[in-house]
Amino acid sequence: MTKHTQSFNVEMDEELKQLLQKYKRYLTQVKETRDSIEKSQTEQHDIVEHLWETCTMTQTLEAHCVDDSKVEYVHSYSEAIYHTEESKRLENNIKRLHTDTNIVLYRYLYKVKLAQLEIQTRLDDEIQLLRSHDENPNLDMTLENKETTSLEKHKNHITKKMMRMLNTLFAAESSVSLFKEDSTILVISPFQEDVRSWILHTGALFLKASEFLERKFLVMHLLQVNQPASWAISLIQYPLNSELLSTEILEEYLHVISLIFGRSFDTSTNSDTISAEPSLSKWTEDDYIVVLDQLSITHAFCVVIQGTFIDIEIRQQAMEKLFMFIDRLLETLNTSILAMGHMGHRDVTKRLAQMTCQIVQILTENVDYSMTKTYQNAIDSAVSKVVFGYLDAKEIIVYNFFPILPFQKLSIEALQKITLQLLQLTEGSETLKTSLDLPDISLFLKFLQLNQMQGIFILSCLSNITTCILPDPLQSNSPSNLLIQLITHALFTTAFIDKGLGDVYYKDVRNHLNAICIYHPFVISLLLRWTYENFSSMKSMALYLFHSLPLDTWVVQTEDINVIRSLLFQEPSTNLHVKFTCYIIEHLNFGSCSKLEDTTISKSQPWHNRSLPFLPYEIHQEIALILLSACHKFQPLPETDKSVALIDTLVSILPGYKKITNSNPNANVPNEFVQWAWKIALQLKLYDCPISERVCSIEQAITSAFVRDCLHNHEASGMHHSLLIYIIFMLSTTSRHFLRFETADGWIKLLLILRRGKSEAVLQIMGEIIPAFVYMHGDDFYNDESLVDFLCPWFLG
Repeated sequence: MTKHTQSFNVEMDEELKQLLQKYKRYLTQVKETRDSIEKSQTEQHDIVEHLWETCTMTQTLEAHCVDDSKVEYVHSYSEAIYHTEESKRLENNIKRLHTDTNIVLYRYLYKVKLAQLEIQTRLDDEIQLLRSHDENPNLDMTLENKETTSLEKHKNHITKKMMRMLNTLFAAESSVSLFKEDSTILVISPFQEDVRSWILHTGALFLKASEFLERKFLVMHLLQVNQPASWAISLIQYPLNSELLSTEILEEYLHVISLIFGRSFDTSTNSDTISAEPSLSKWTEDDYIVVLDQLSITHAFCVVIQGTFIDIEIRQQAMEKLFMFIDRLLETLNTSILAMGHMGHRDVTKRLAQMTCQIVQILTENVDYSMTKTYQNAIDSAVSKVVFGYLDAKEIIVYNFFPILPFQKLSIEALQKITLQLLQLTEGSETLKTSLDLPDISLFLKFLQLNQMQGIFILSCLSNITTCILPDPLQSNSPSNLLIQLITHALFTTAFIDKGLGDVYYKDVRNHLNAICIYHPFVISLLLRWTYENFSSMKSMALYLFHSLPLDTWVVQTEDINVIRSLLFQEPSTNLHVKFTCYIIEHLNFGSCSKLEDTTISKSQPWHNRSLPFLPYEIHQEIALILLSACHKFQPLPETDKSVALIDTLVSILPGYKKITNSNPNANVPNEFVQWAWKIALQLKLYDCPISERVCSIEQAITSAFVRDCLHNHEASGMHHSLLIYIIFMLSTTSRHFLRFETADGWIKLLLILRRGKSEAVLQIMGEIIPAFVYMHGDDFYNDESLVDFLCPWFLG
């Protein structure tokens, strides 16, 4: 049997017991005498009230007048009657009170004072004797081992003596039943007040003389008293320091916590059993809170942490001991949370939950990266215990701490296990590891419906878990990426798919998804795909969601382009589809990465070091071609004998490009969409895009007759024509080589863009092509008459 499970079978101090009983008896006699006096005084008041009696008397006088009429006069008056027999009773009562009763009262008060002094003298003498023995122990043996044995015996004698006195005092304190004058205040008798002062005095000396493991004796007594926080909290002393970190002491510290907060140890089977009924019914919630402050559990854990890192040579052994202590401590606190929740003590439950959170926070802050790798399983276990403890408690108050738990140093396996528990997915972990199929979270959604306040903290916790995961960019089906996908889909479903929960959580989830996308921009691709699949039910909420996402950090993939194209050309198309798609395209990052240079040497400008664009060149090209298809949808190109071949080529090459049989009634009005498309096209890095076969085929279909016809056509579609020419020109070889530029009517195309399109587009083109043309064909370029013809209107106005 270990020391922390030992029982304190200590007898009472019989002499002190008799003194206390005598003192209590005298106090009782004083109380009875005072009650008798009070009763007599009450009788005196009653007699005085009945000594005189008043009554109302009425007298009527009658007379007859000369005219024989009758006259009456009624007179009322009060008459006092003195009761002689009551006067004699009052006299006898006063004589008895001043003779017998007062003498008895003073005699008892004198006895009470003597008994009180006798007890105090008895305690002082005993304590002084123990002190003198402690200062000058009588040791006759000289051998060291015999001296040690004698010292131990002497120490045991002192503590046993104090235990007997404390046993007697606590028994006396509990022998008086407390009664309540109202529902909240306990009335303390004078006997209890004196006994409590003696307990504090003796208990303080006991704490000084006793060993750490013997202090539980006081705790066990305090468990049986009423409201110890108001008078005896100083008797609970368990300060830990660097010298008190042995396994035995730590076990004792944990056992005291369990003992106070409702846990019992079954020593016969070496197993812990939780008491189903509260064991401390005499304690109030304030008592528990004060005891928590007195034990200072978080500070004690900090002391253990500091003691672990003192000696580097034995750090491994100390770390193993530390994690064993953490494991037991968290188990104890989790059990205490359950017990306090069962008793209805919400504030204590919250404080205990806060302590478990602080413990794992302190742990992760003090464990560096190398230790994390070595003790990963232990760290995972500690944080997981806290999470599962909160879930088992099922108390609203503990859910507040979910979002601030330190998940950043957990392994992906631990995060996955925690996530499955939070989402109430007890089955399906293997599916999560091997498949992209998302599990059914209907149970989780039902929980959120029934527990909306807890749901806010659970969703925040899931968001924090996601931001702590390191993604694997090389494997889309890696456990980390699948876990990110699972959590993101759960958040998305909660706020934007489930009709019953959307109104409750849409603002919180929107903020969570923004934070997730900042850490993991690839999540935007998932959100775009799920939004496309549920666009009919989301409607305006789709735009509301994407307004908060950091689209400028999103590296668009080919699959995303297909989704964008499908949204834009979805039938039946609505203004909301177009607005949503335009917002996405408009807020993409078409700029360059200033710190990254393109290693591929440009064929047209080999001397120029190009910065890599944030989005791949292929994405820039695809966006440009999508703009052409979309412009044709909202402002179709007129079909003429000069444009029919080009339109057929575009229909066969570009997805979403269809022939429009019915002309647009607004065809003669400049289309806002084309204006917007021009704004986006000017941001694209088209000149540096690689040459593609699709663009070459479209360029070949653009004939000289078509370009000249567009140049002299003043219809509103001229803006559309110029955009088509600009995009194909920048993507084709016409803009890269001067000879091709000459043979493909390059000057006429530039003139068309200048007159029907955007003048800034021409400036951009000239800035790109002139250096290359001069470098490769300088003489031909400067001697070209078309150059002068094209530039003269610019300079001459």
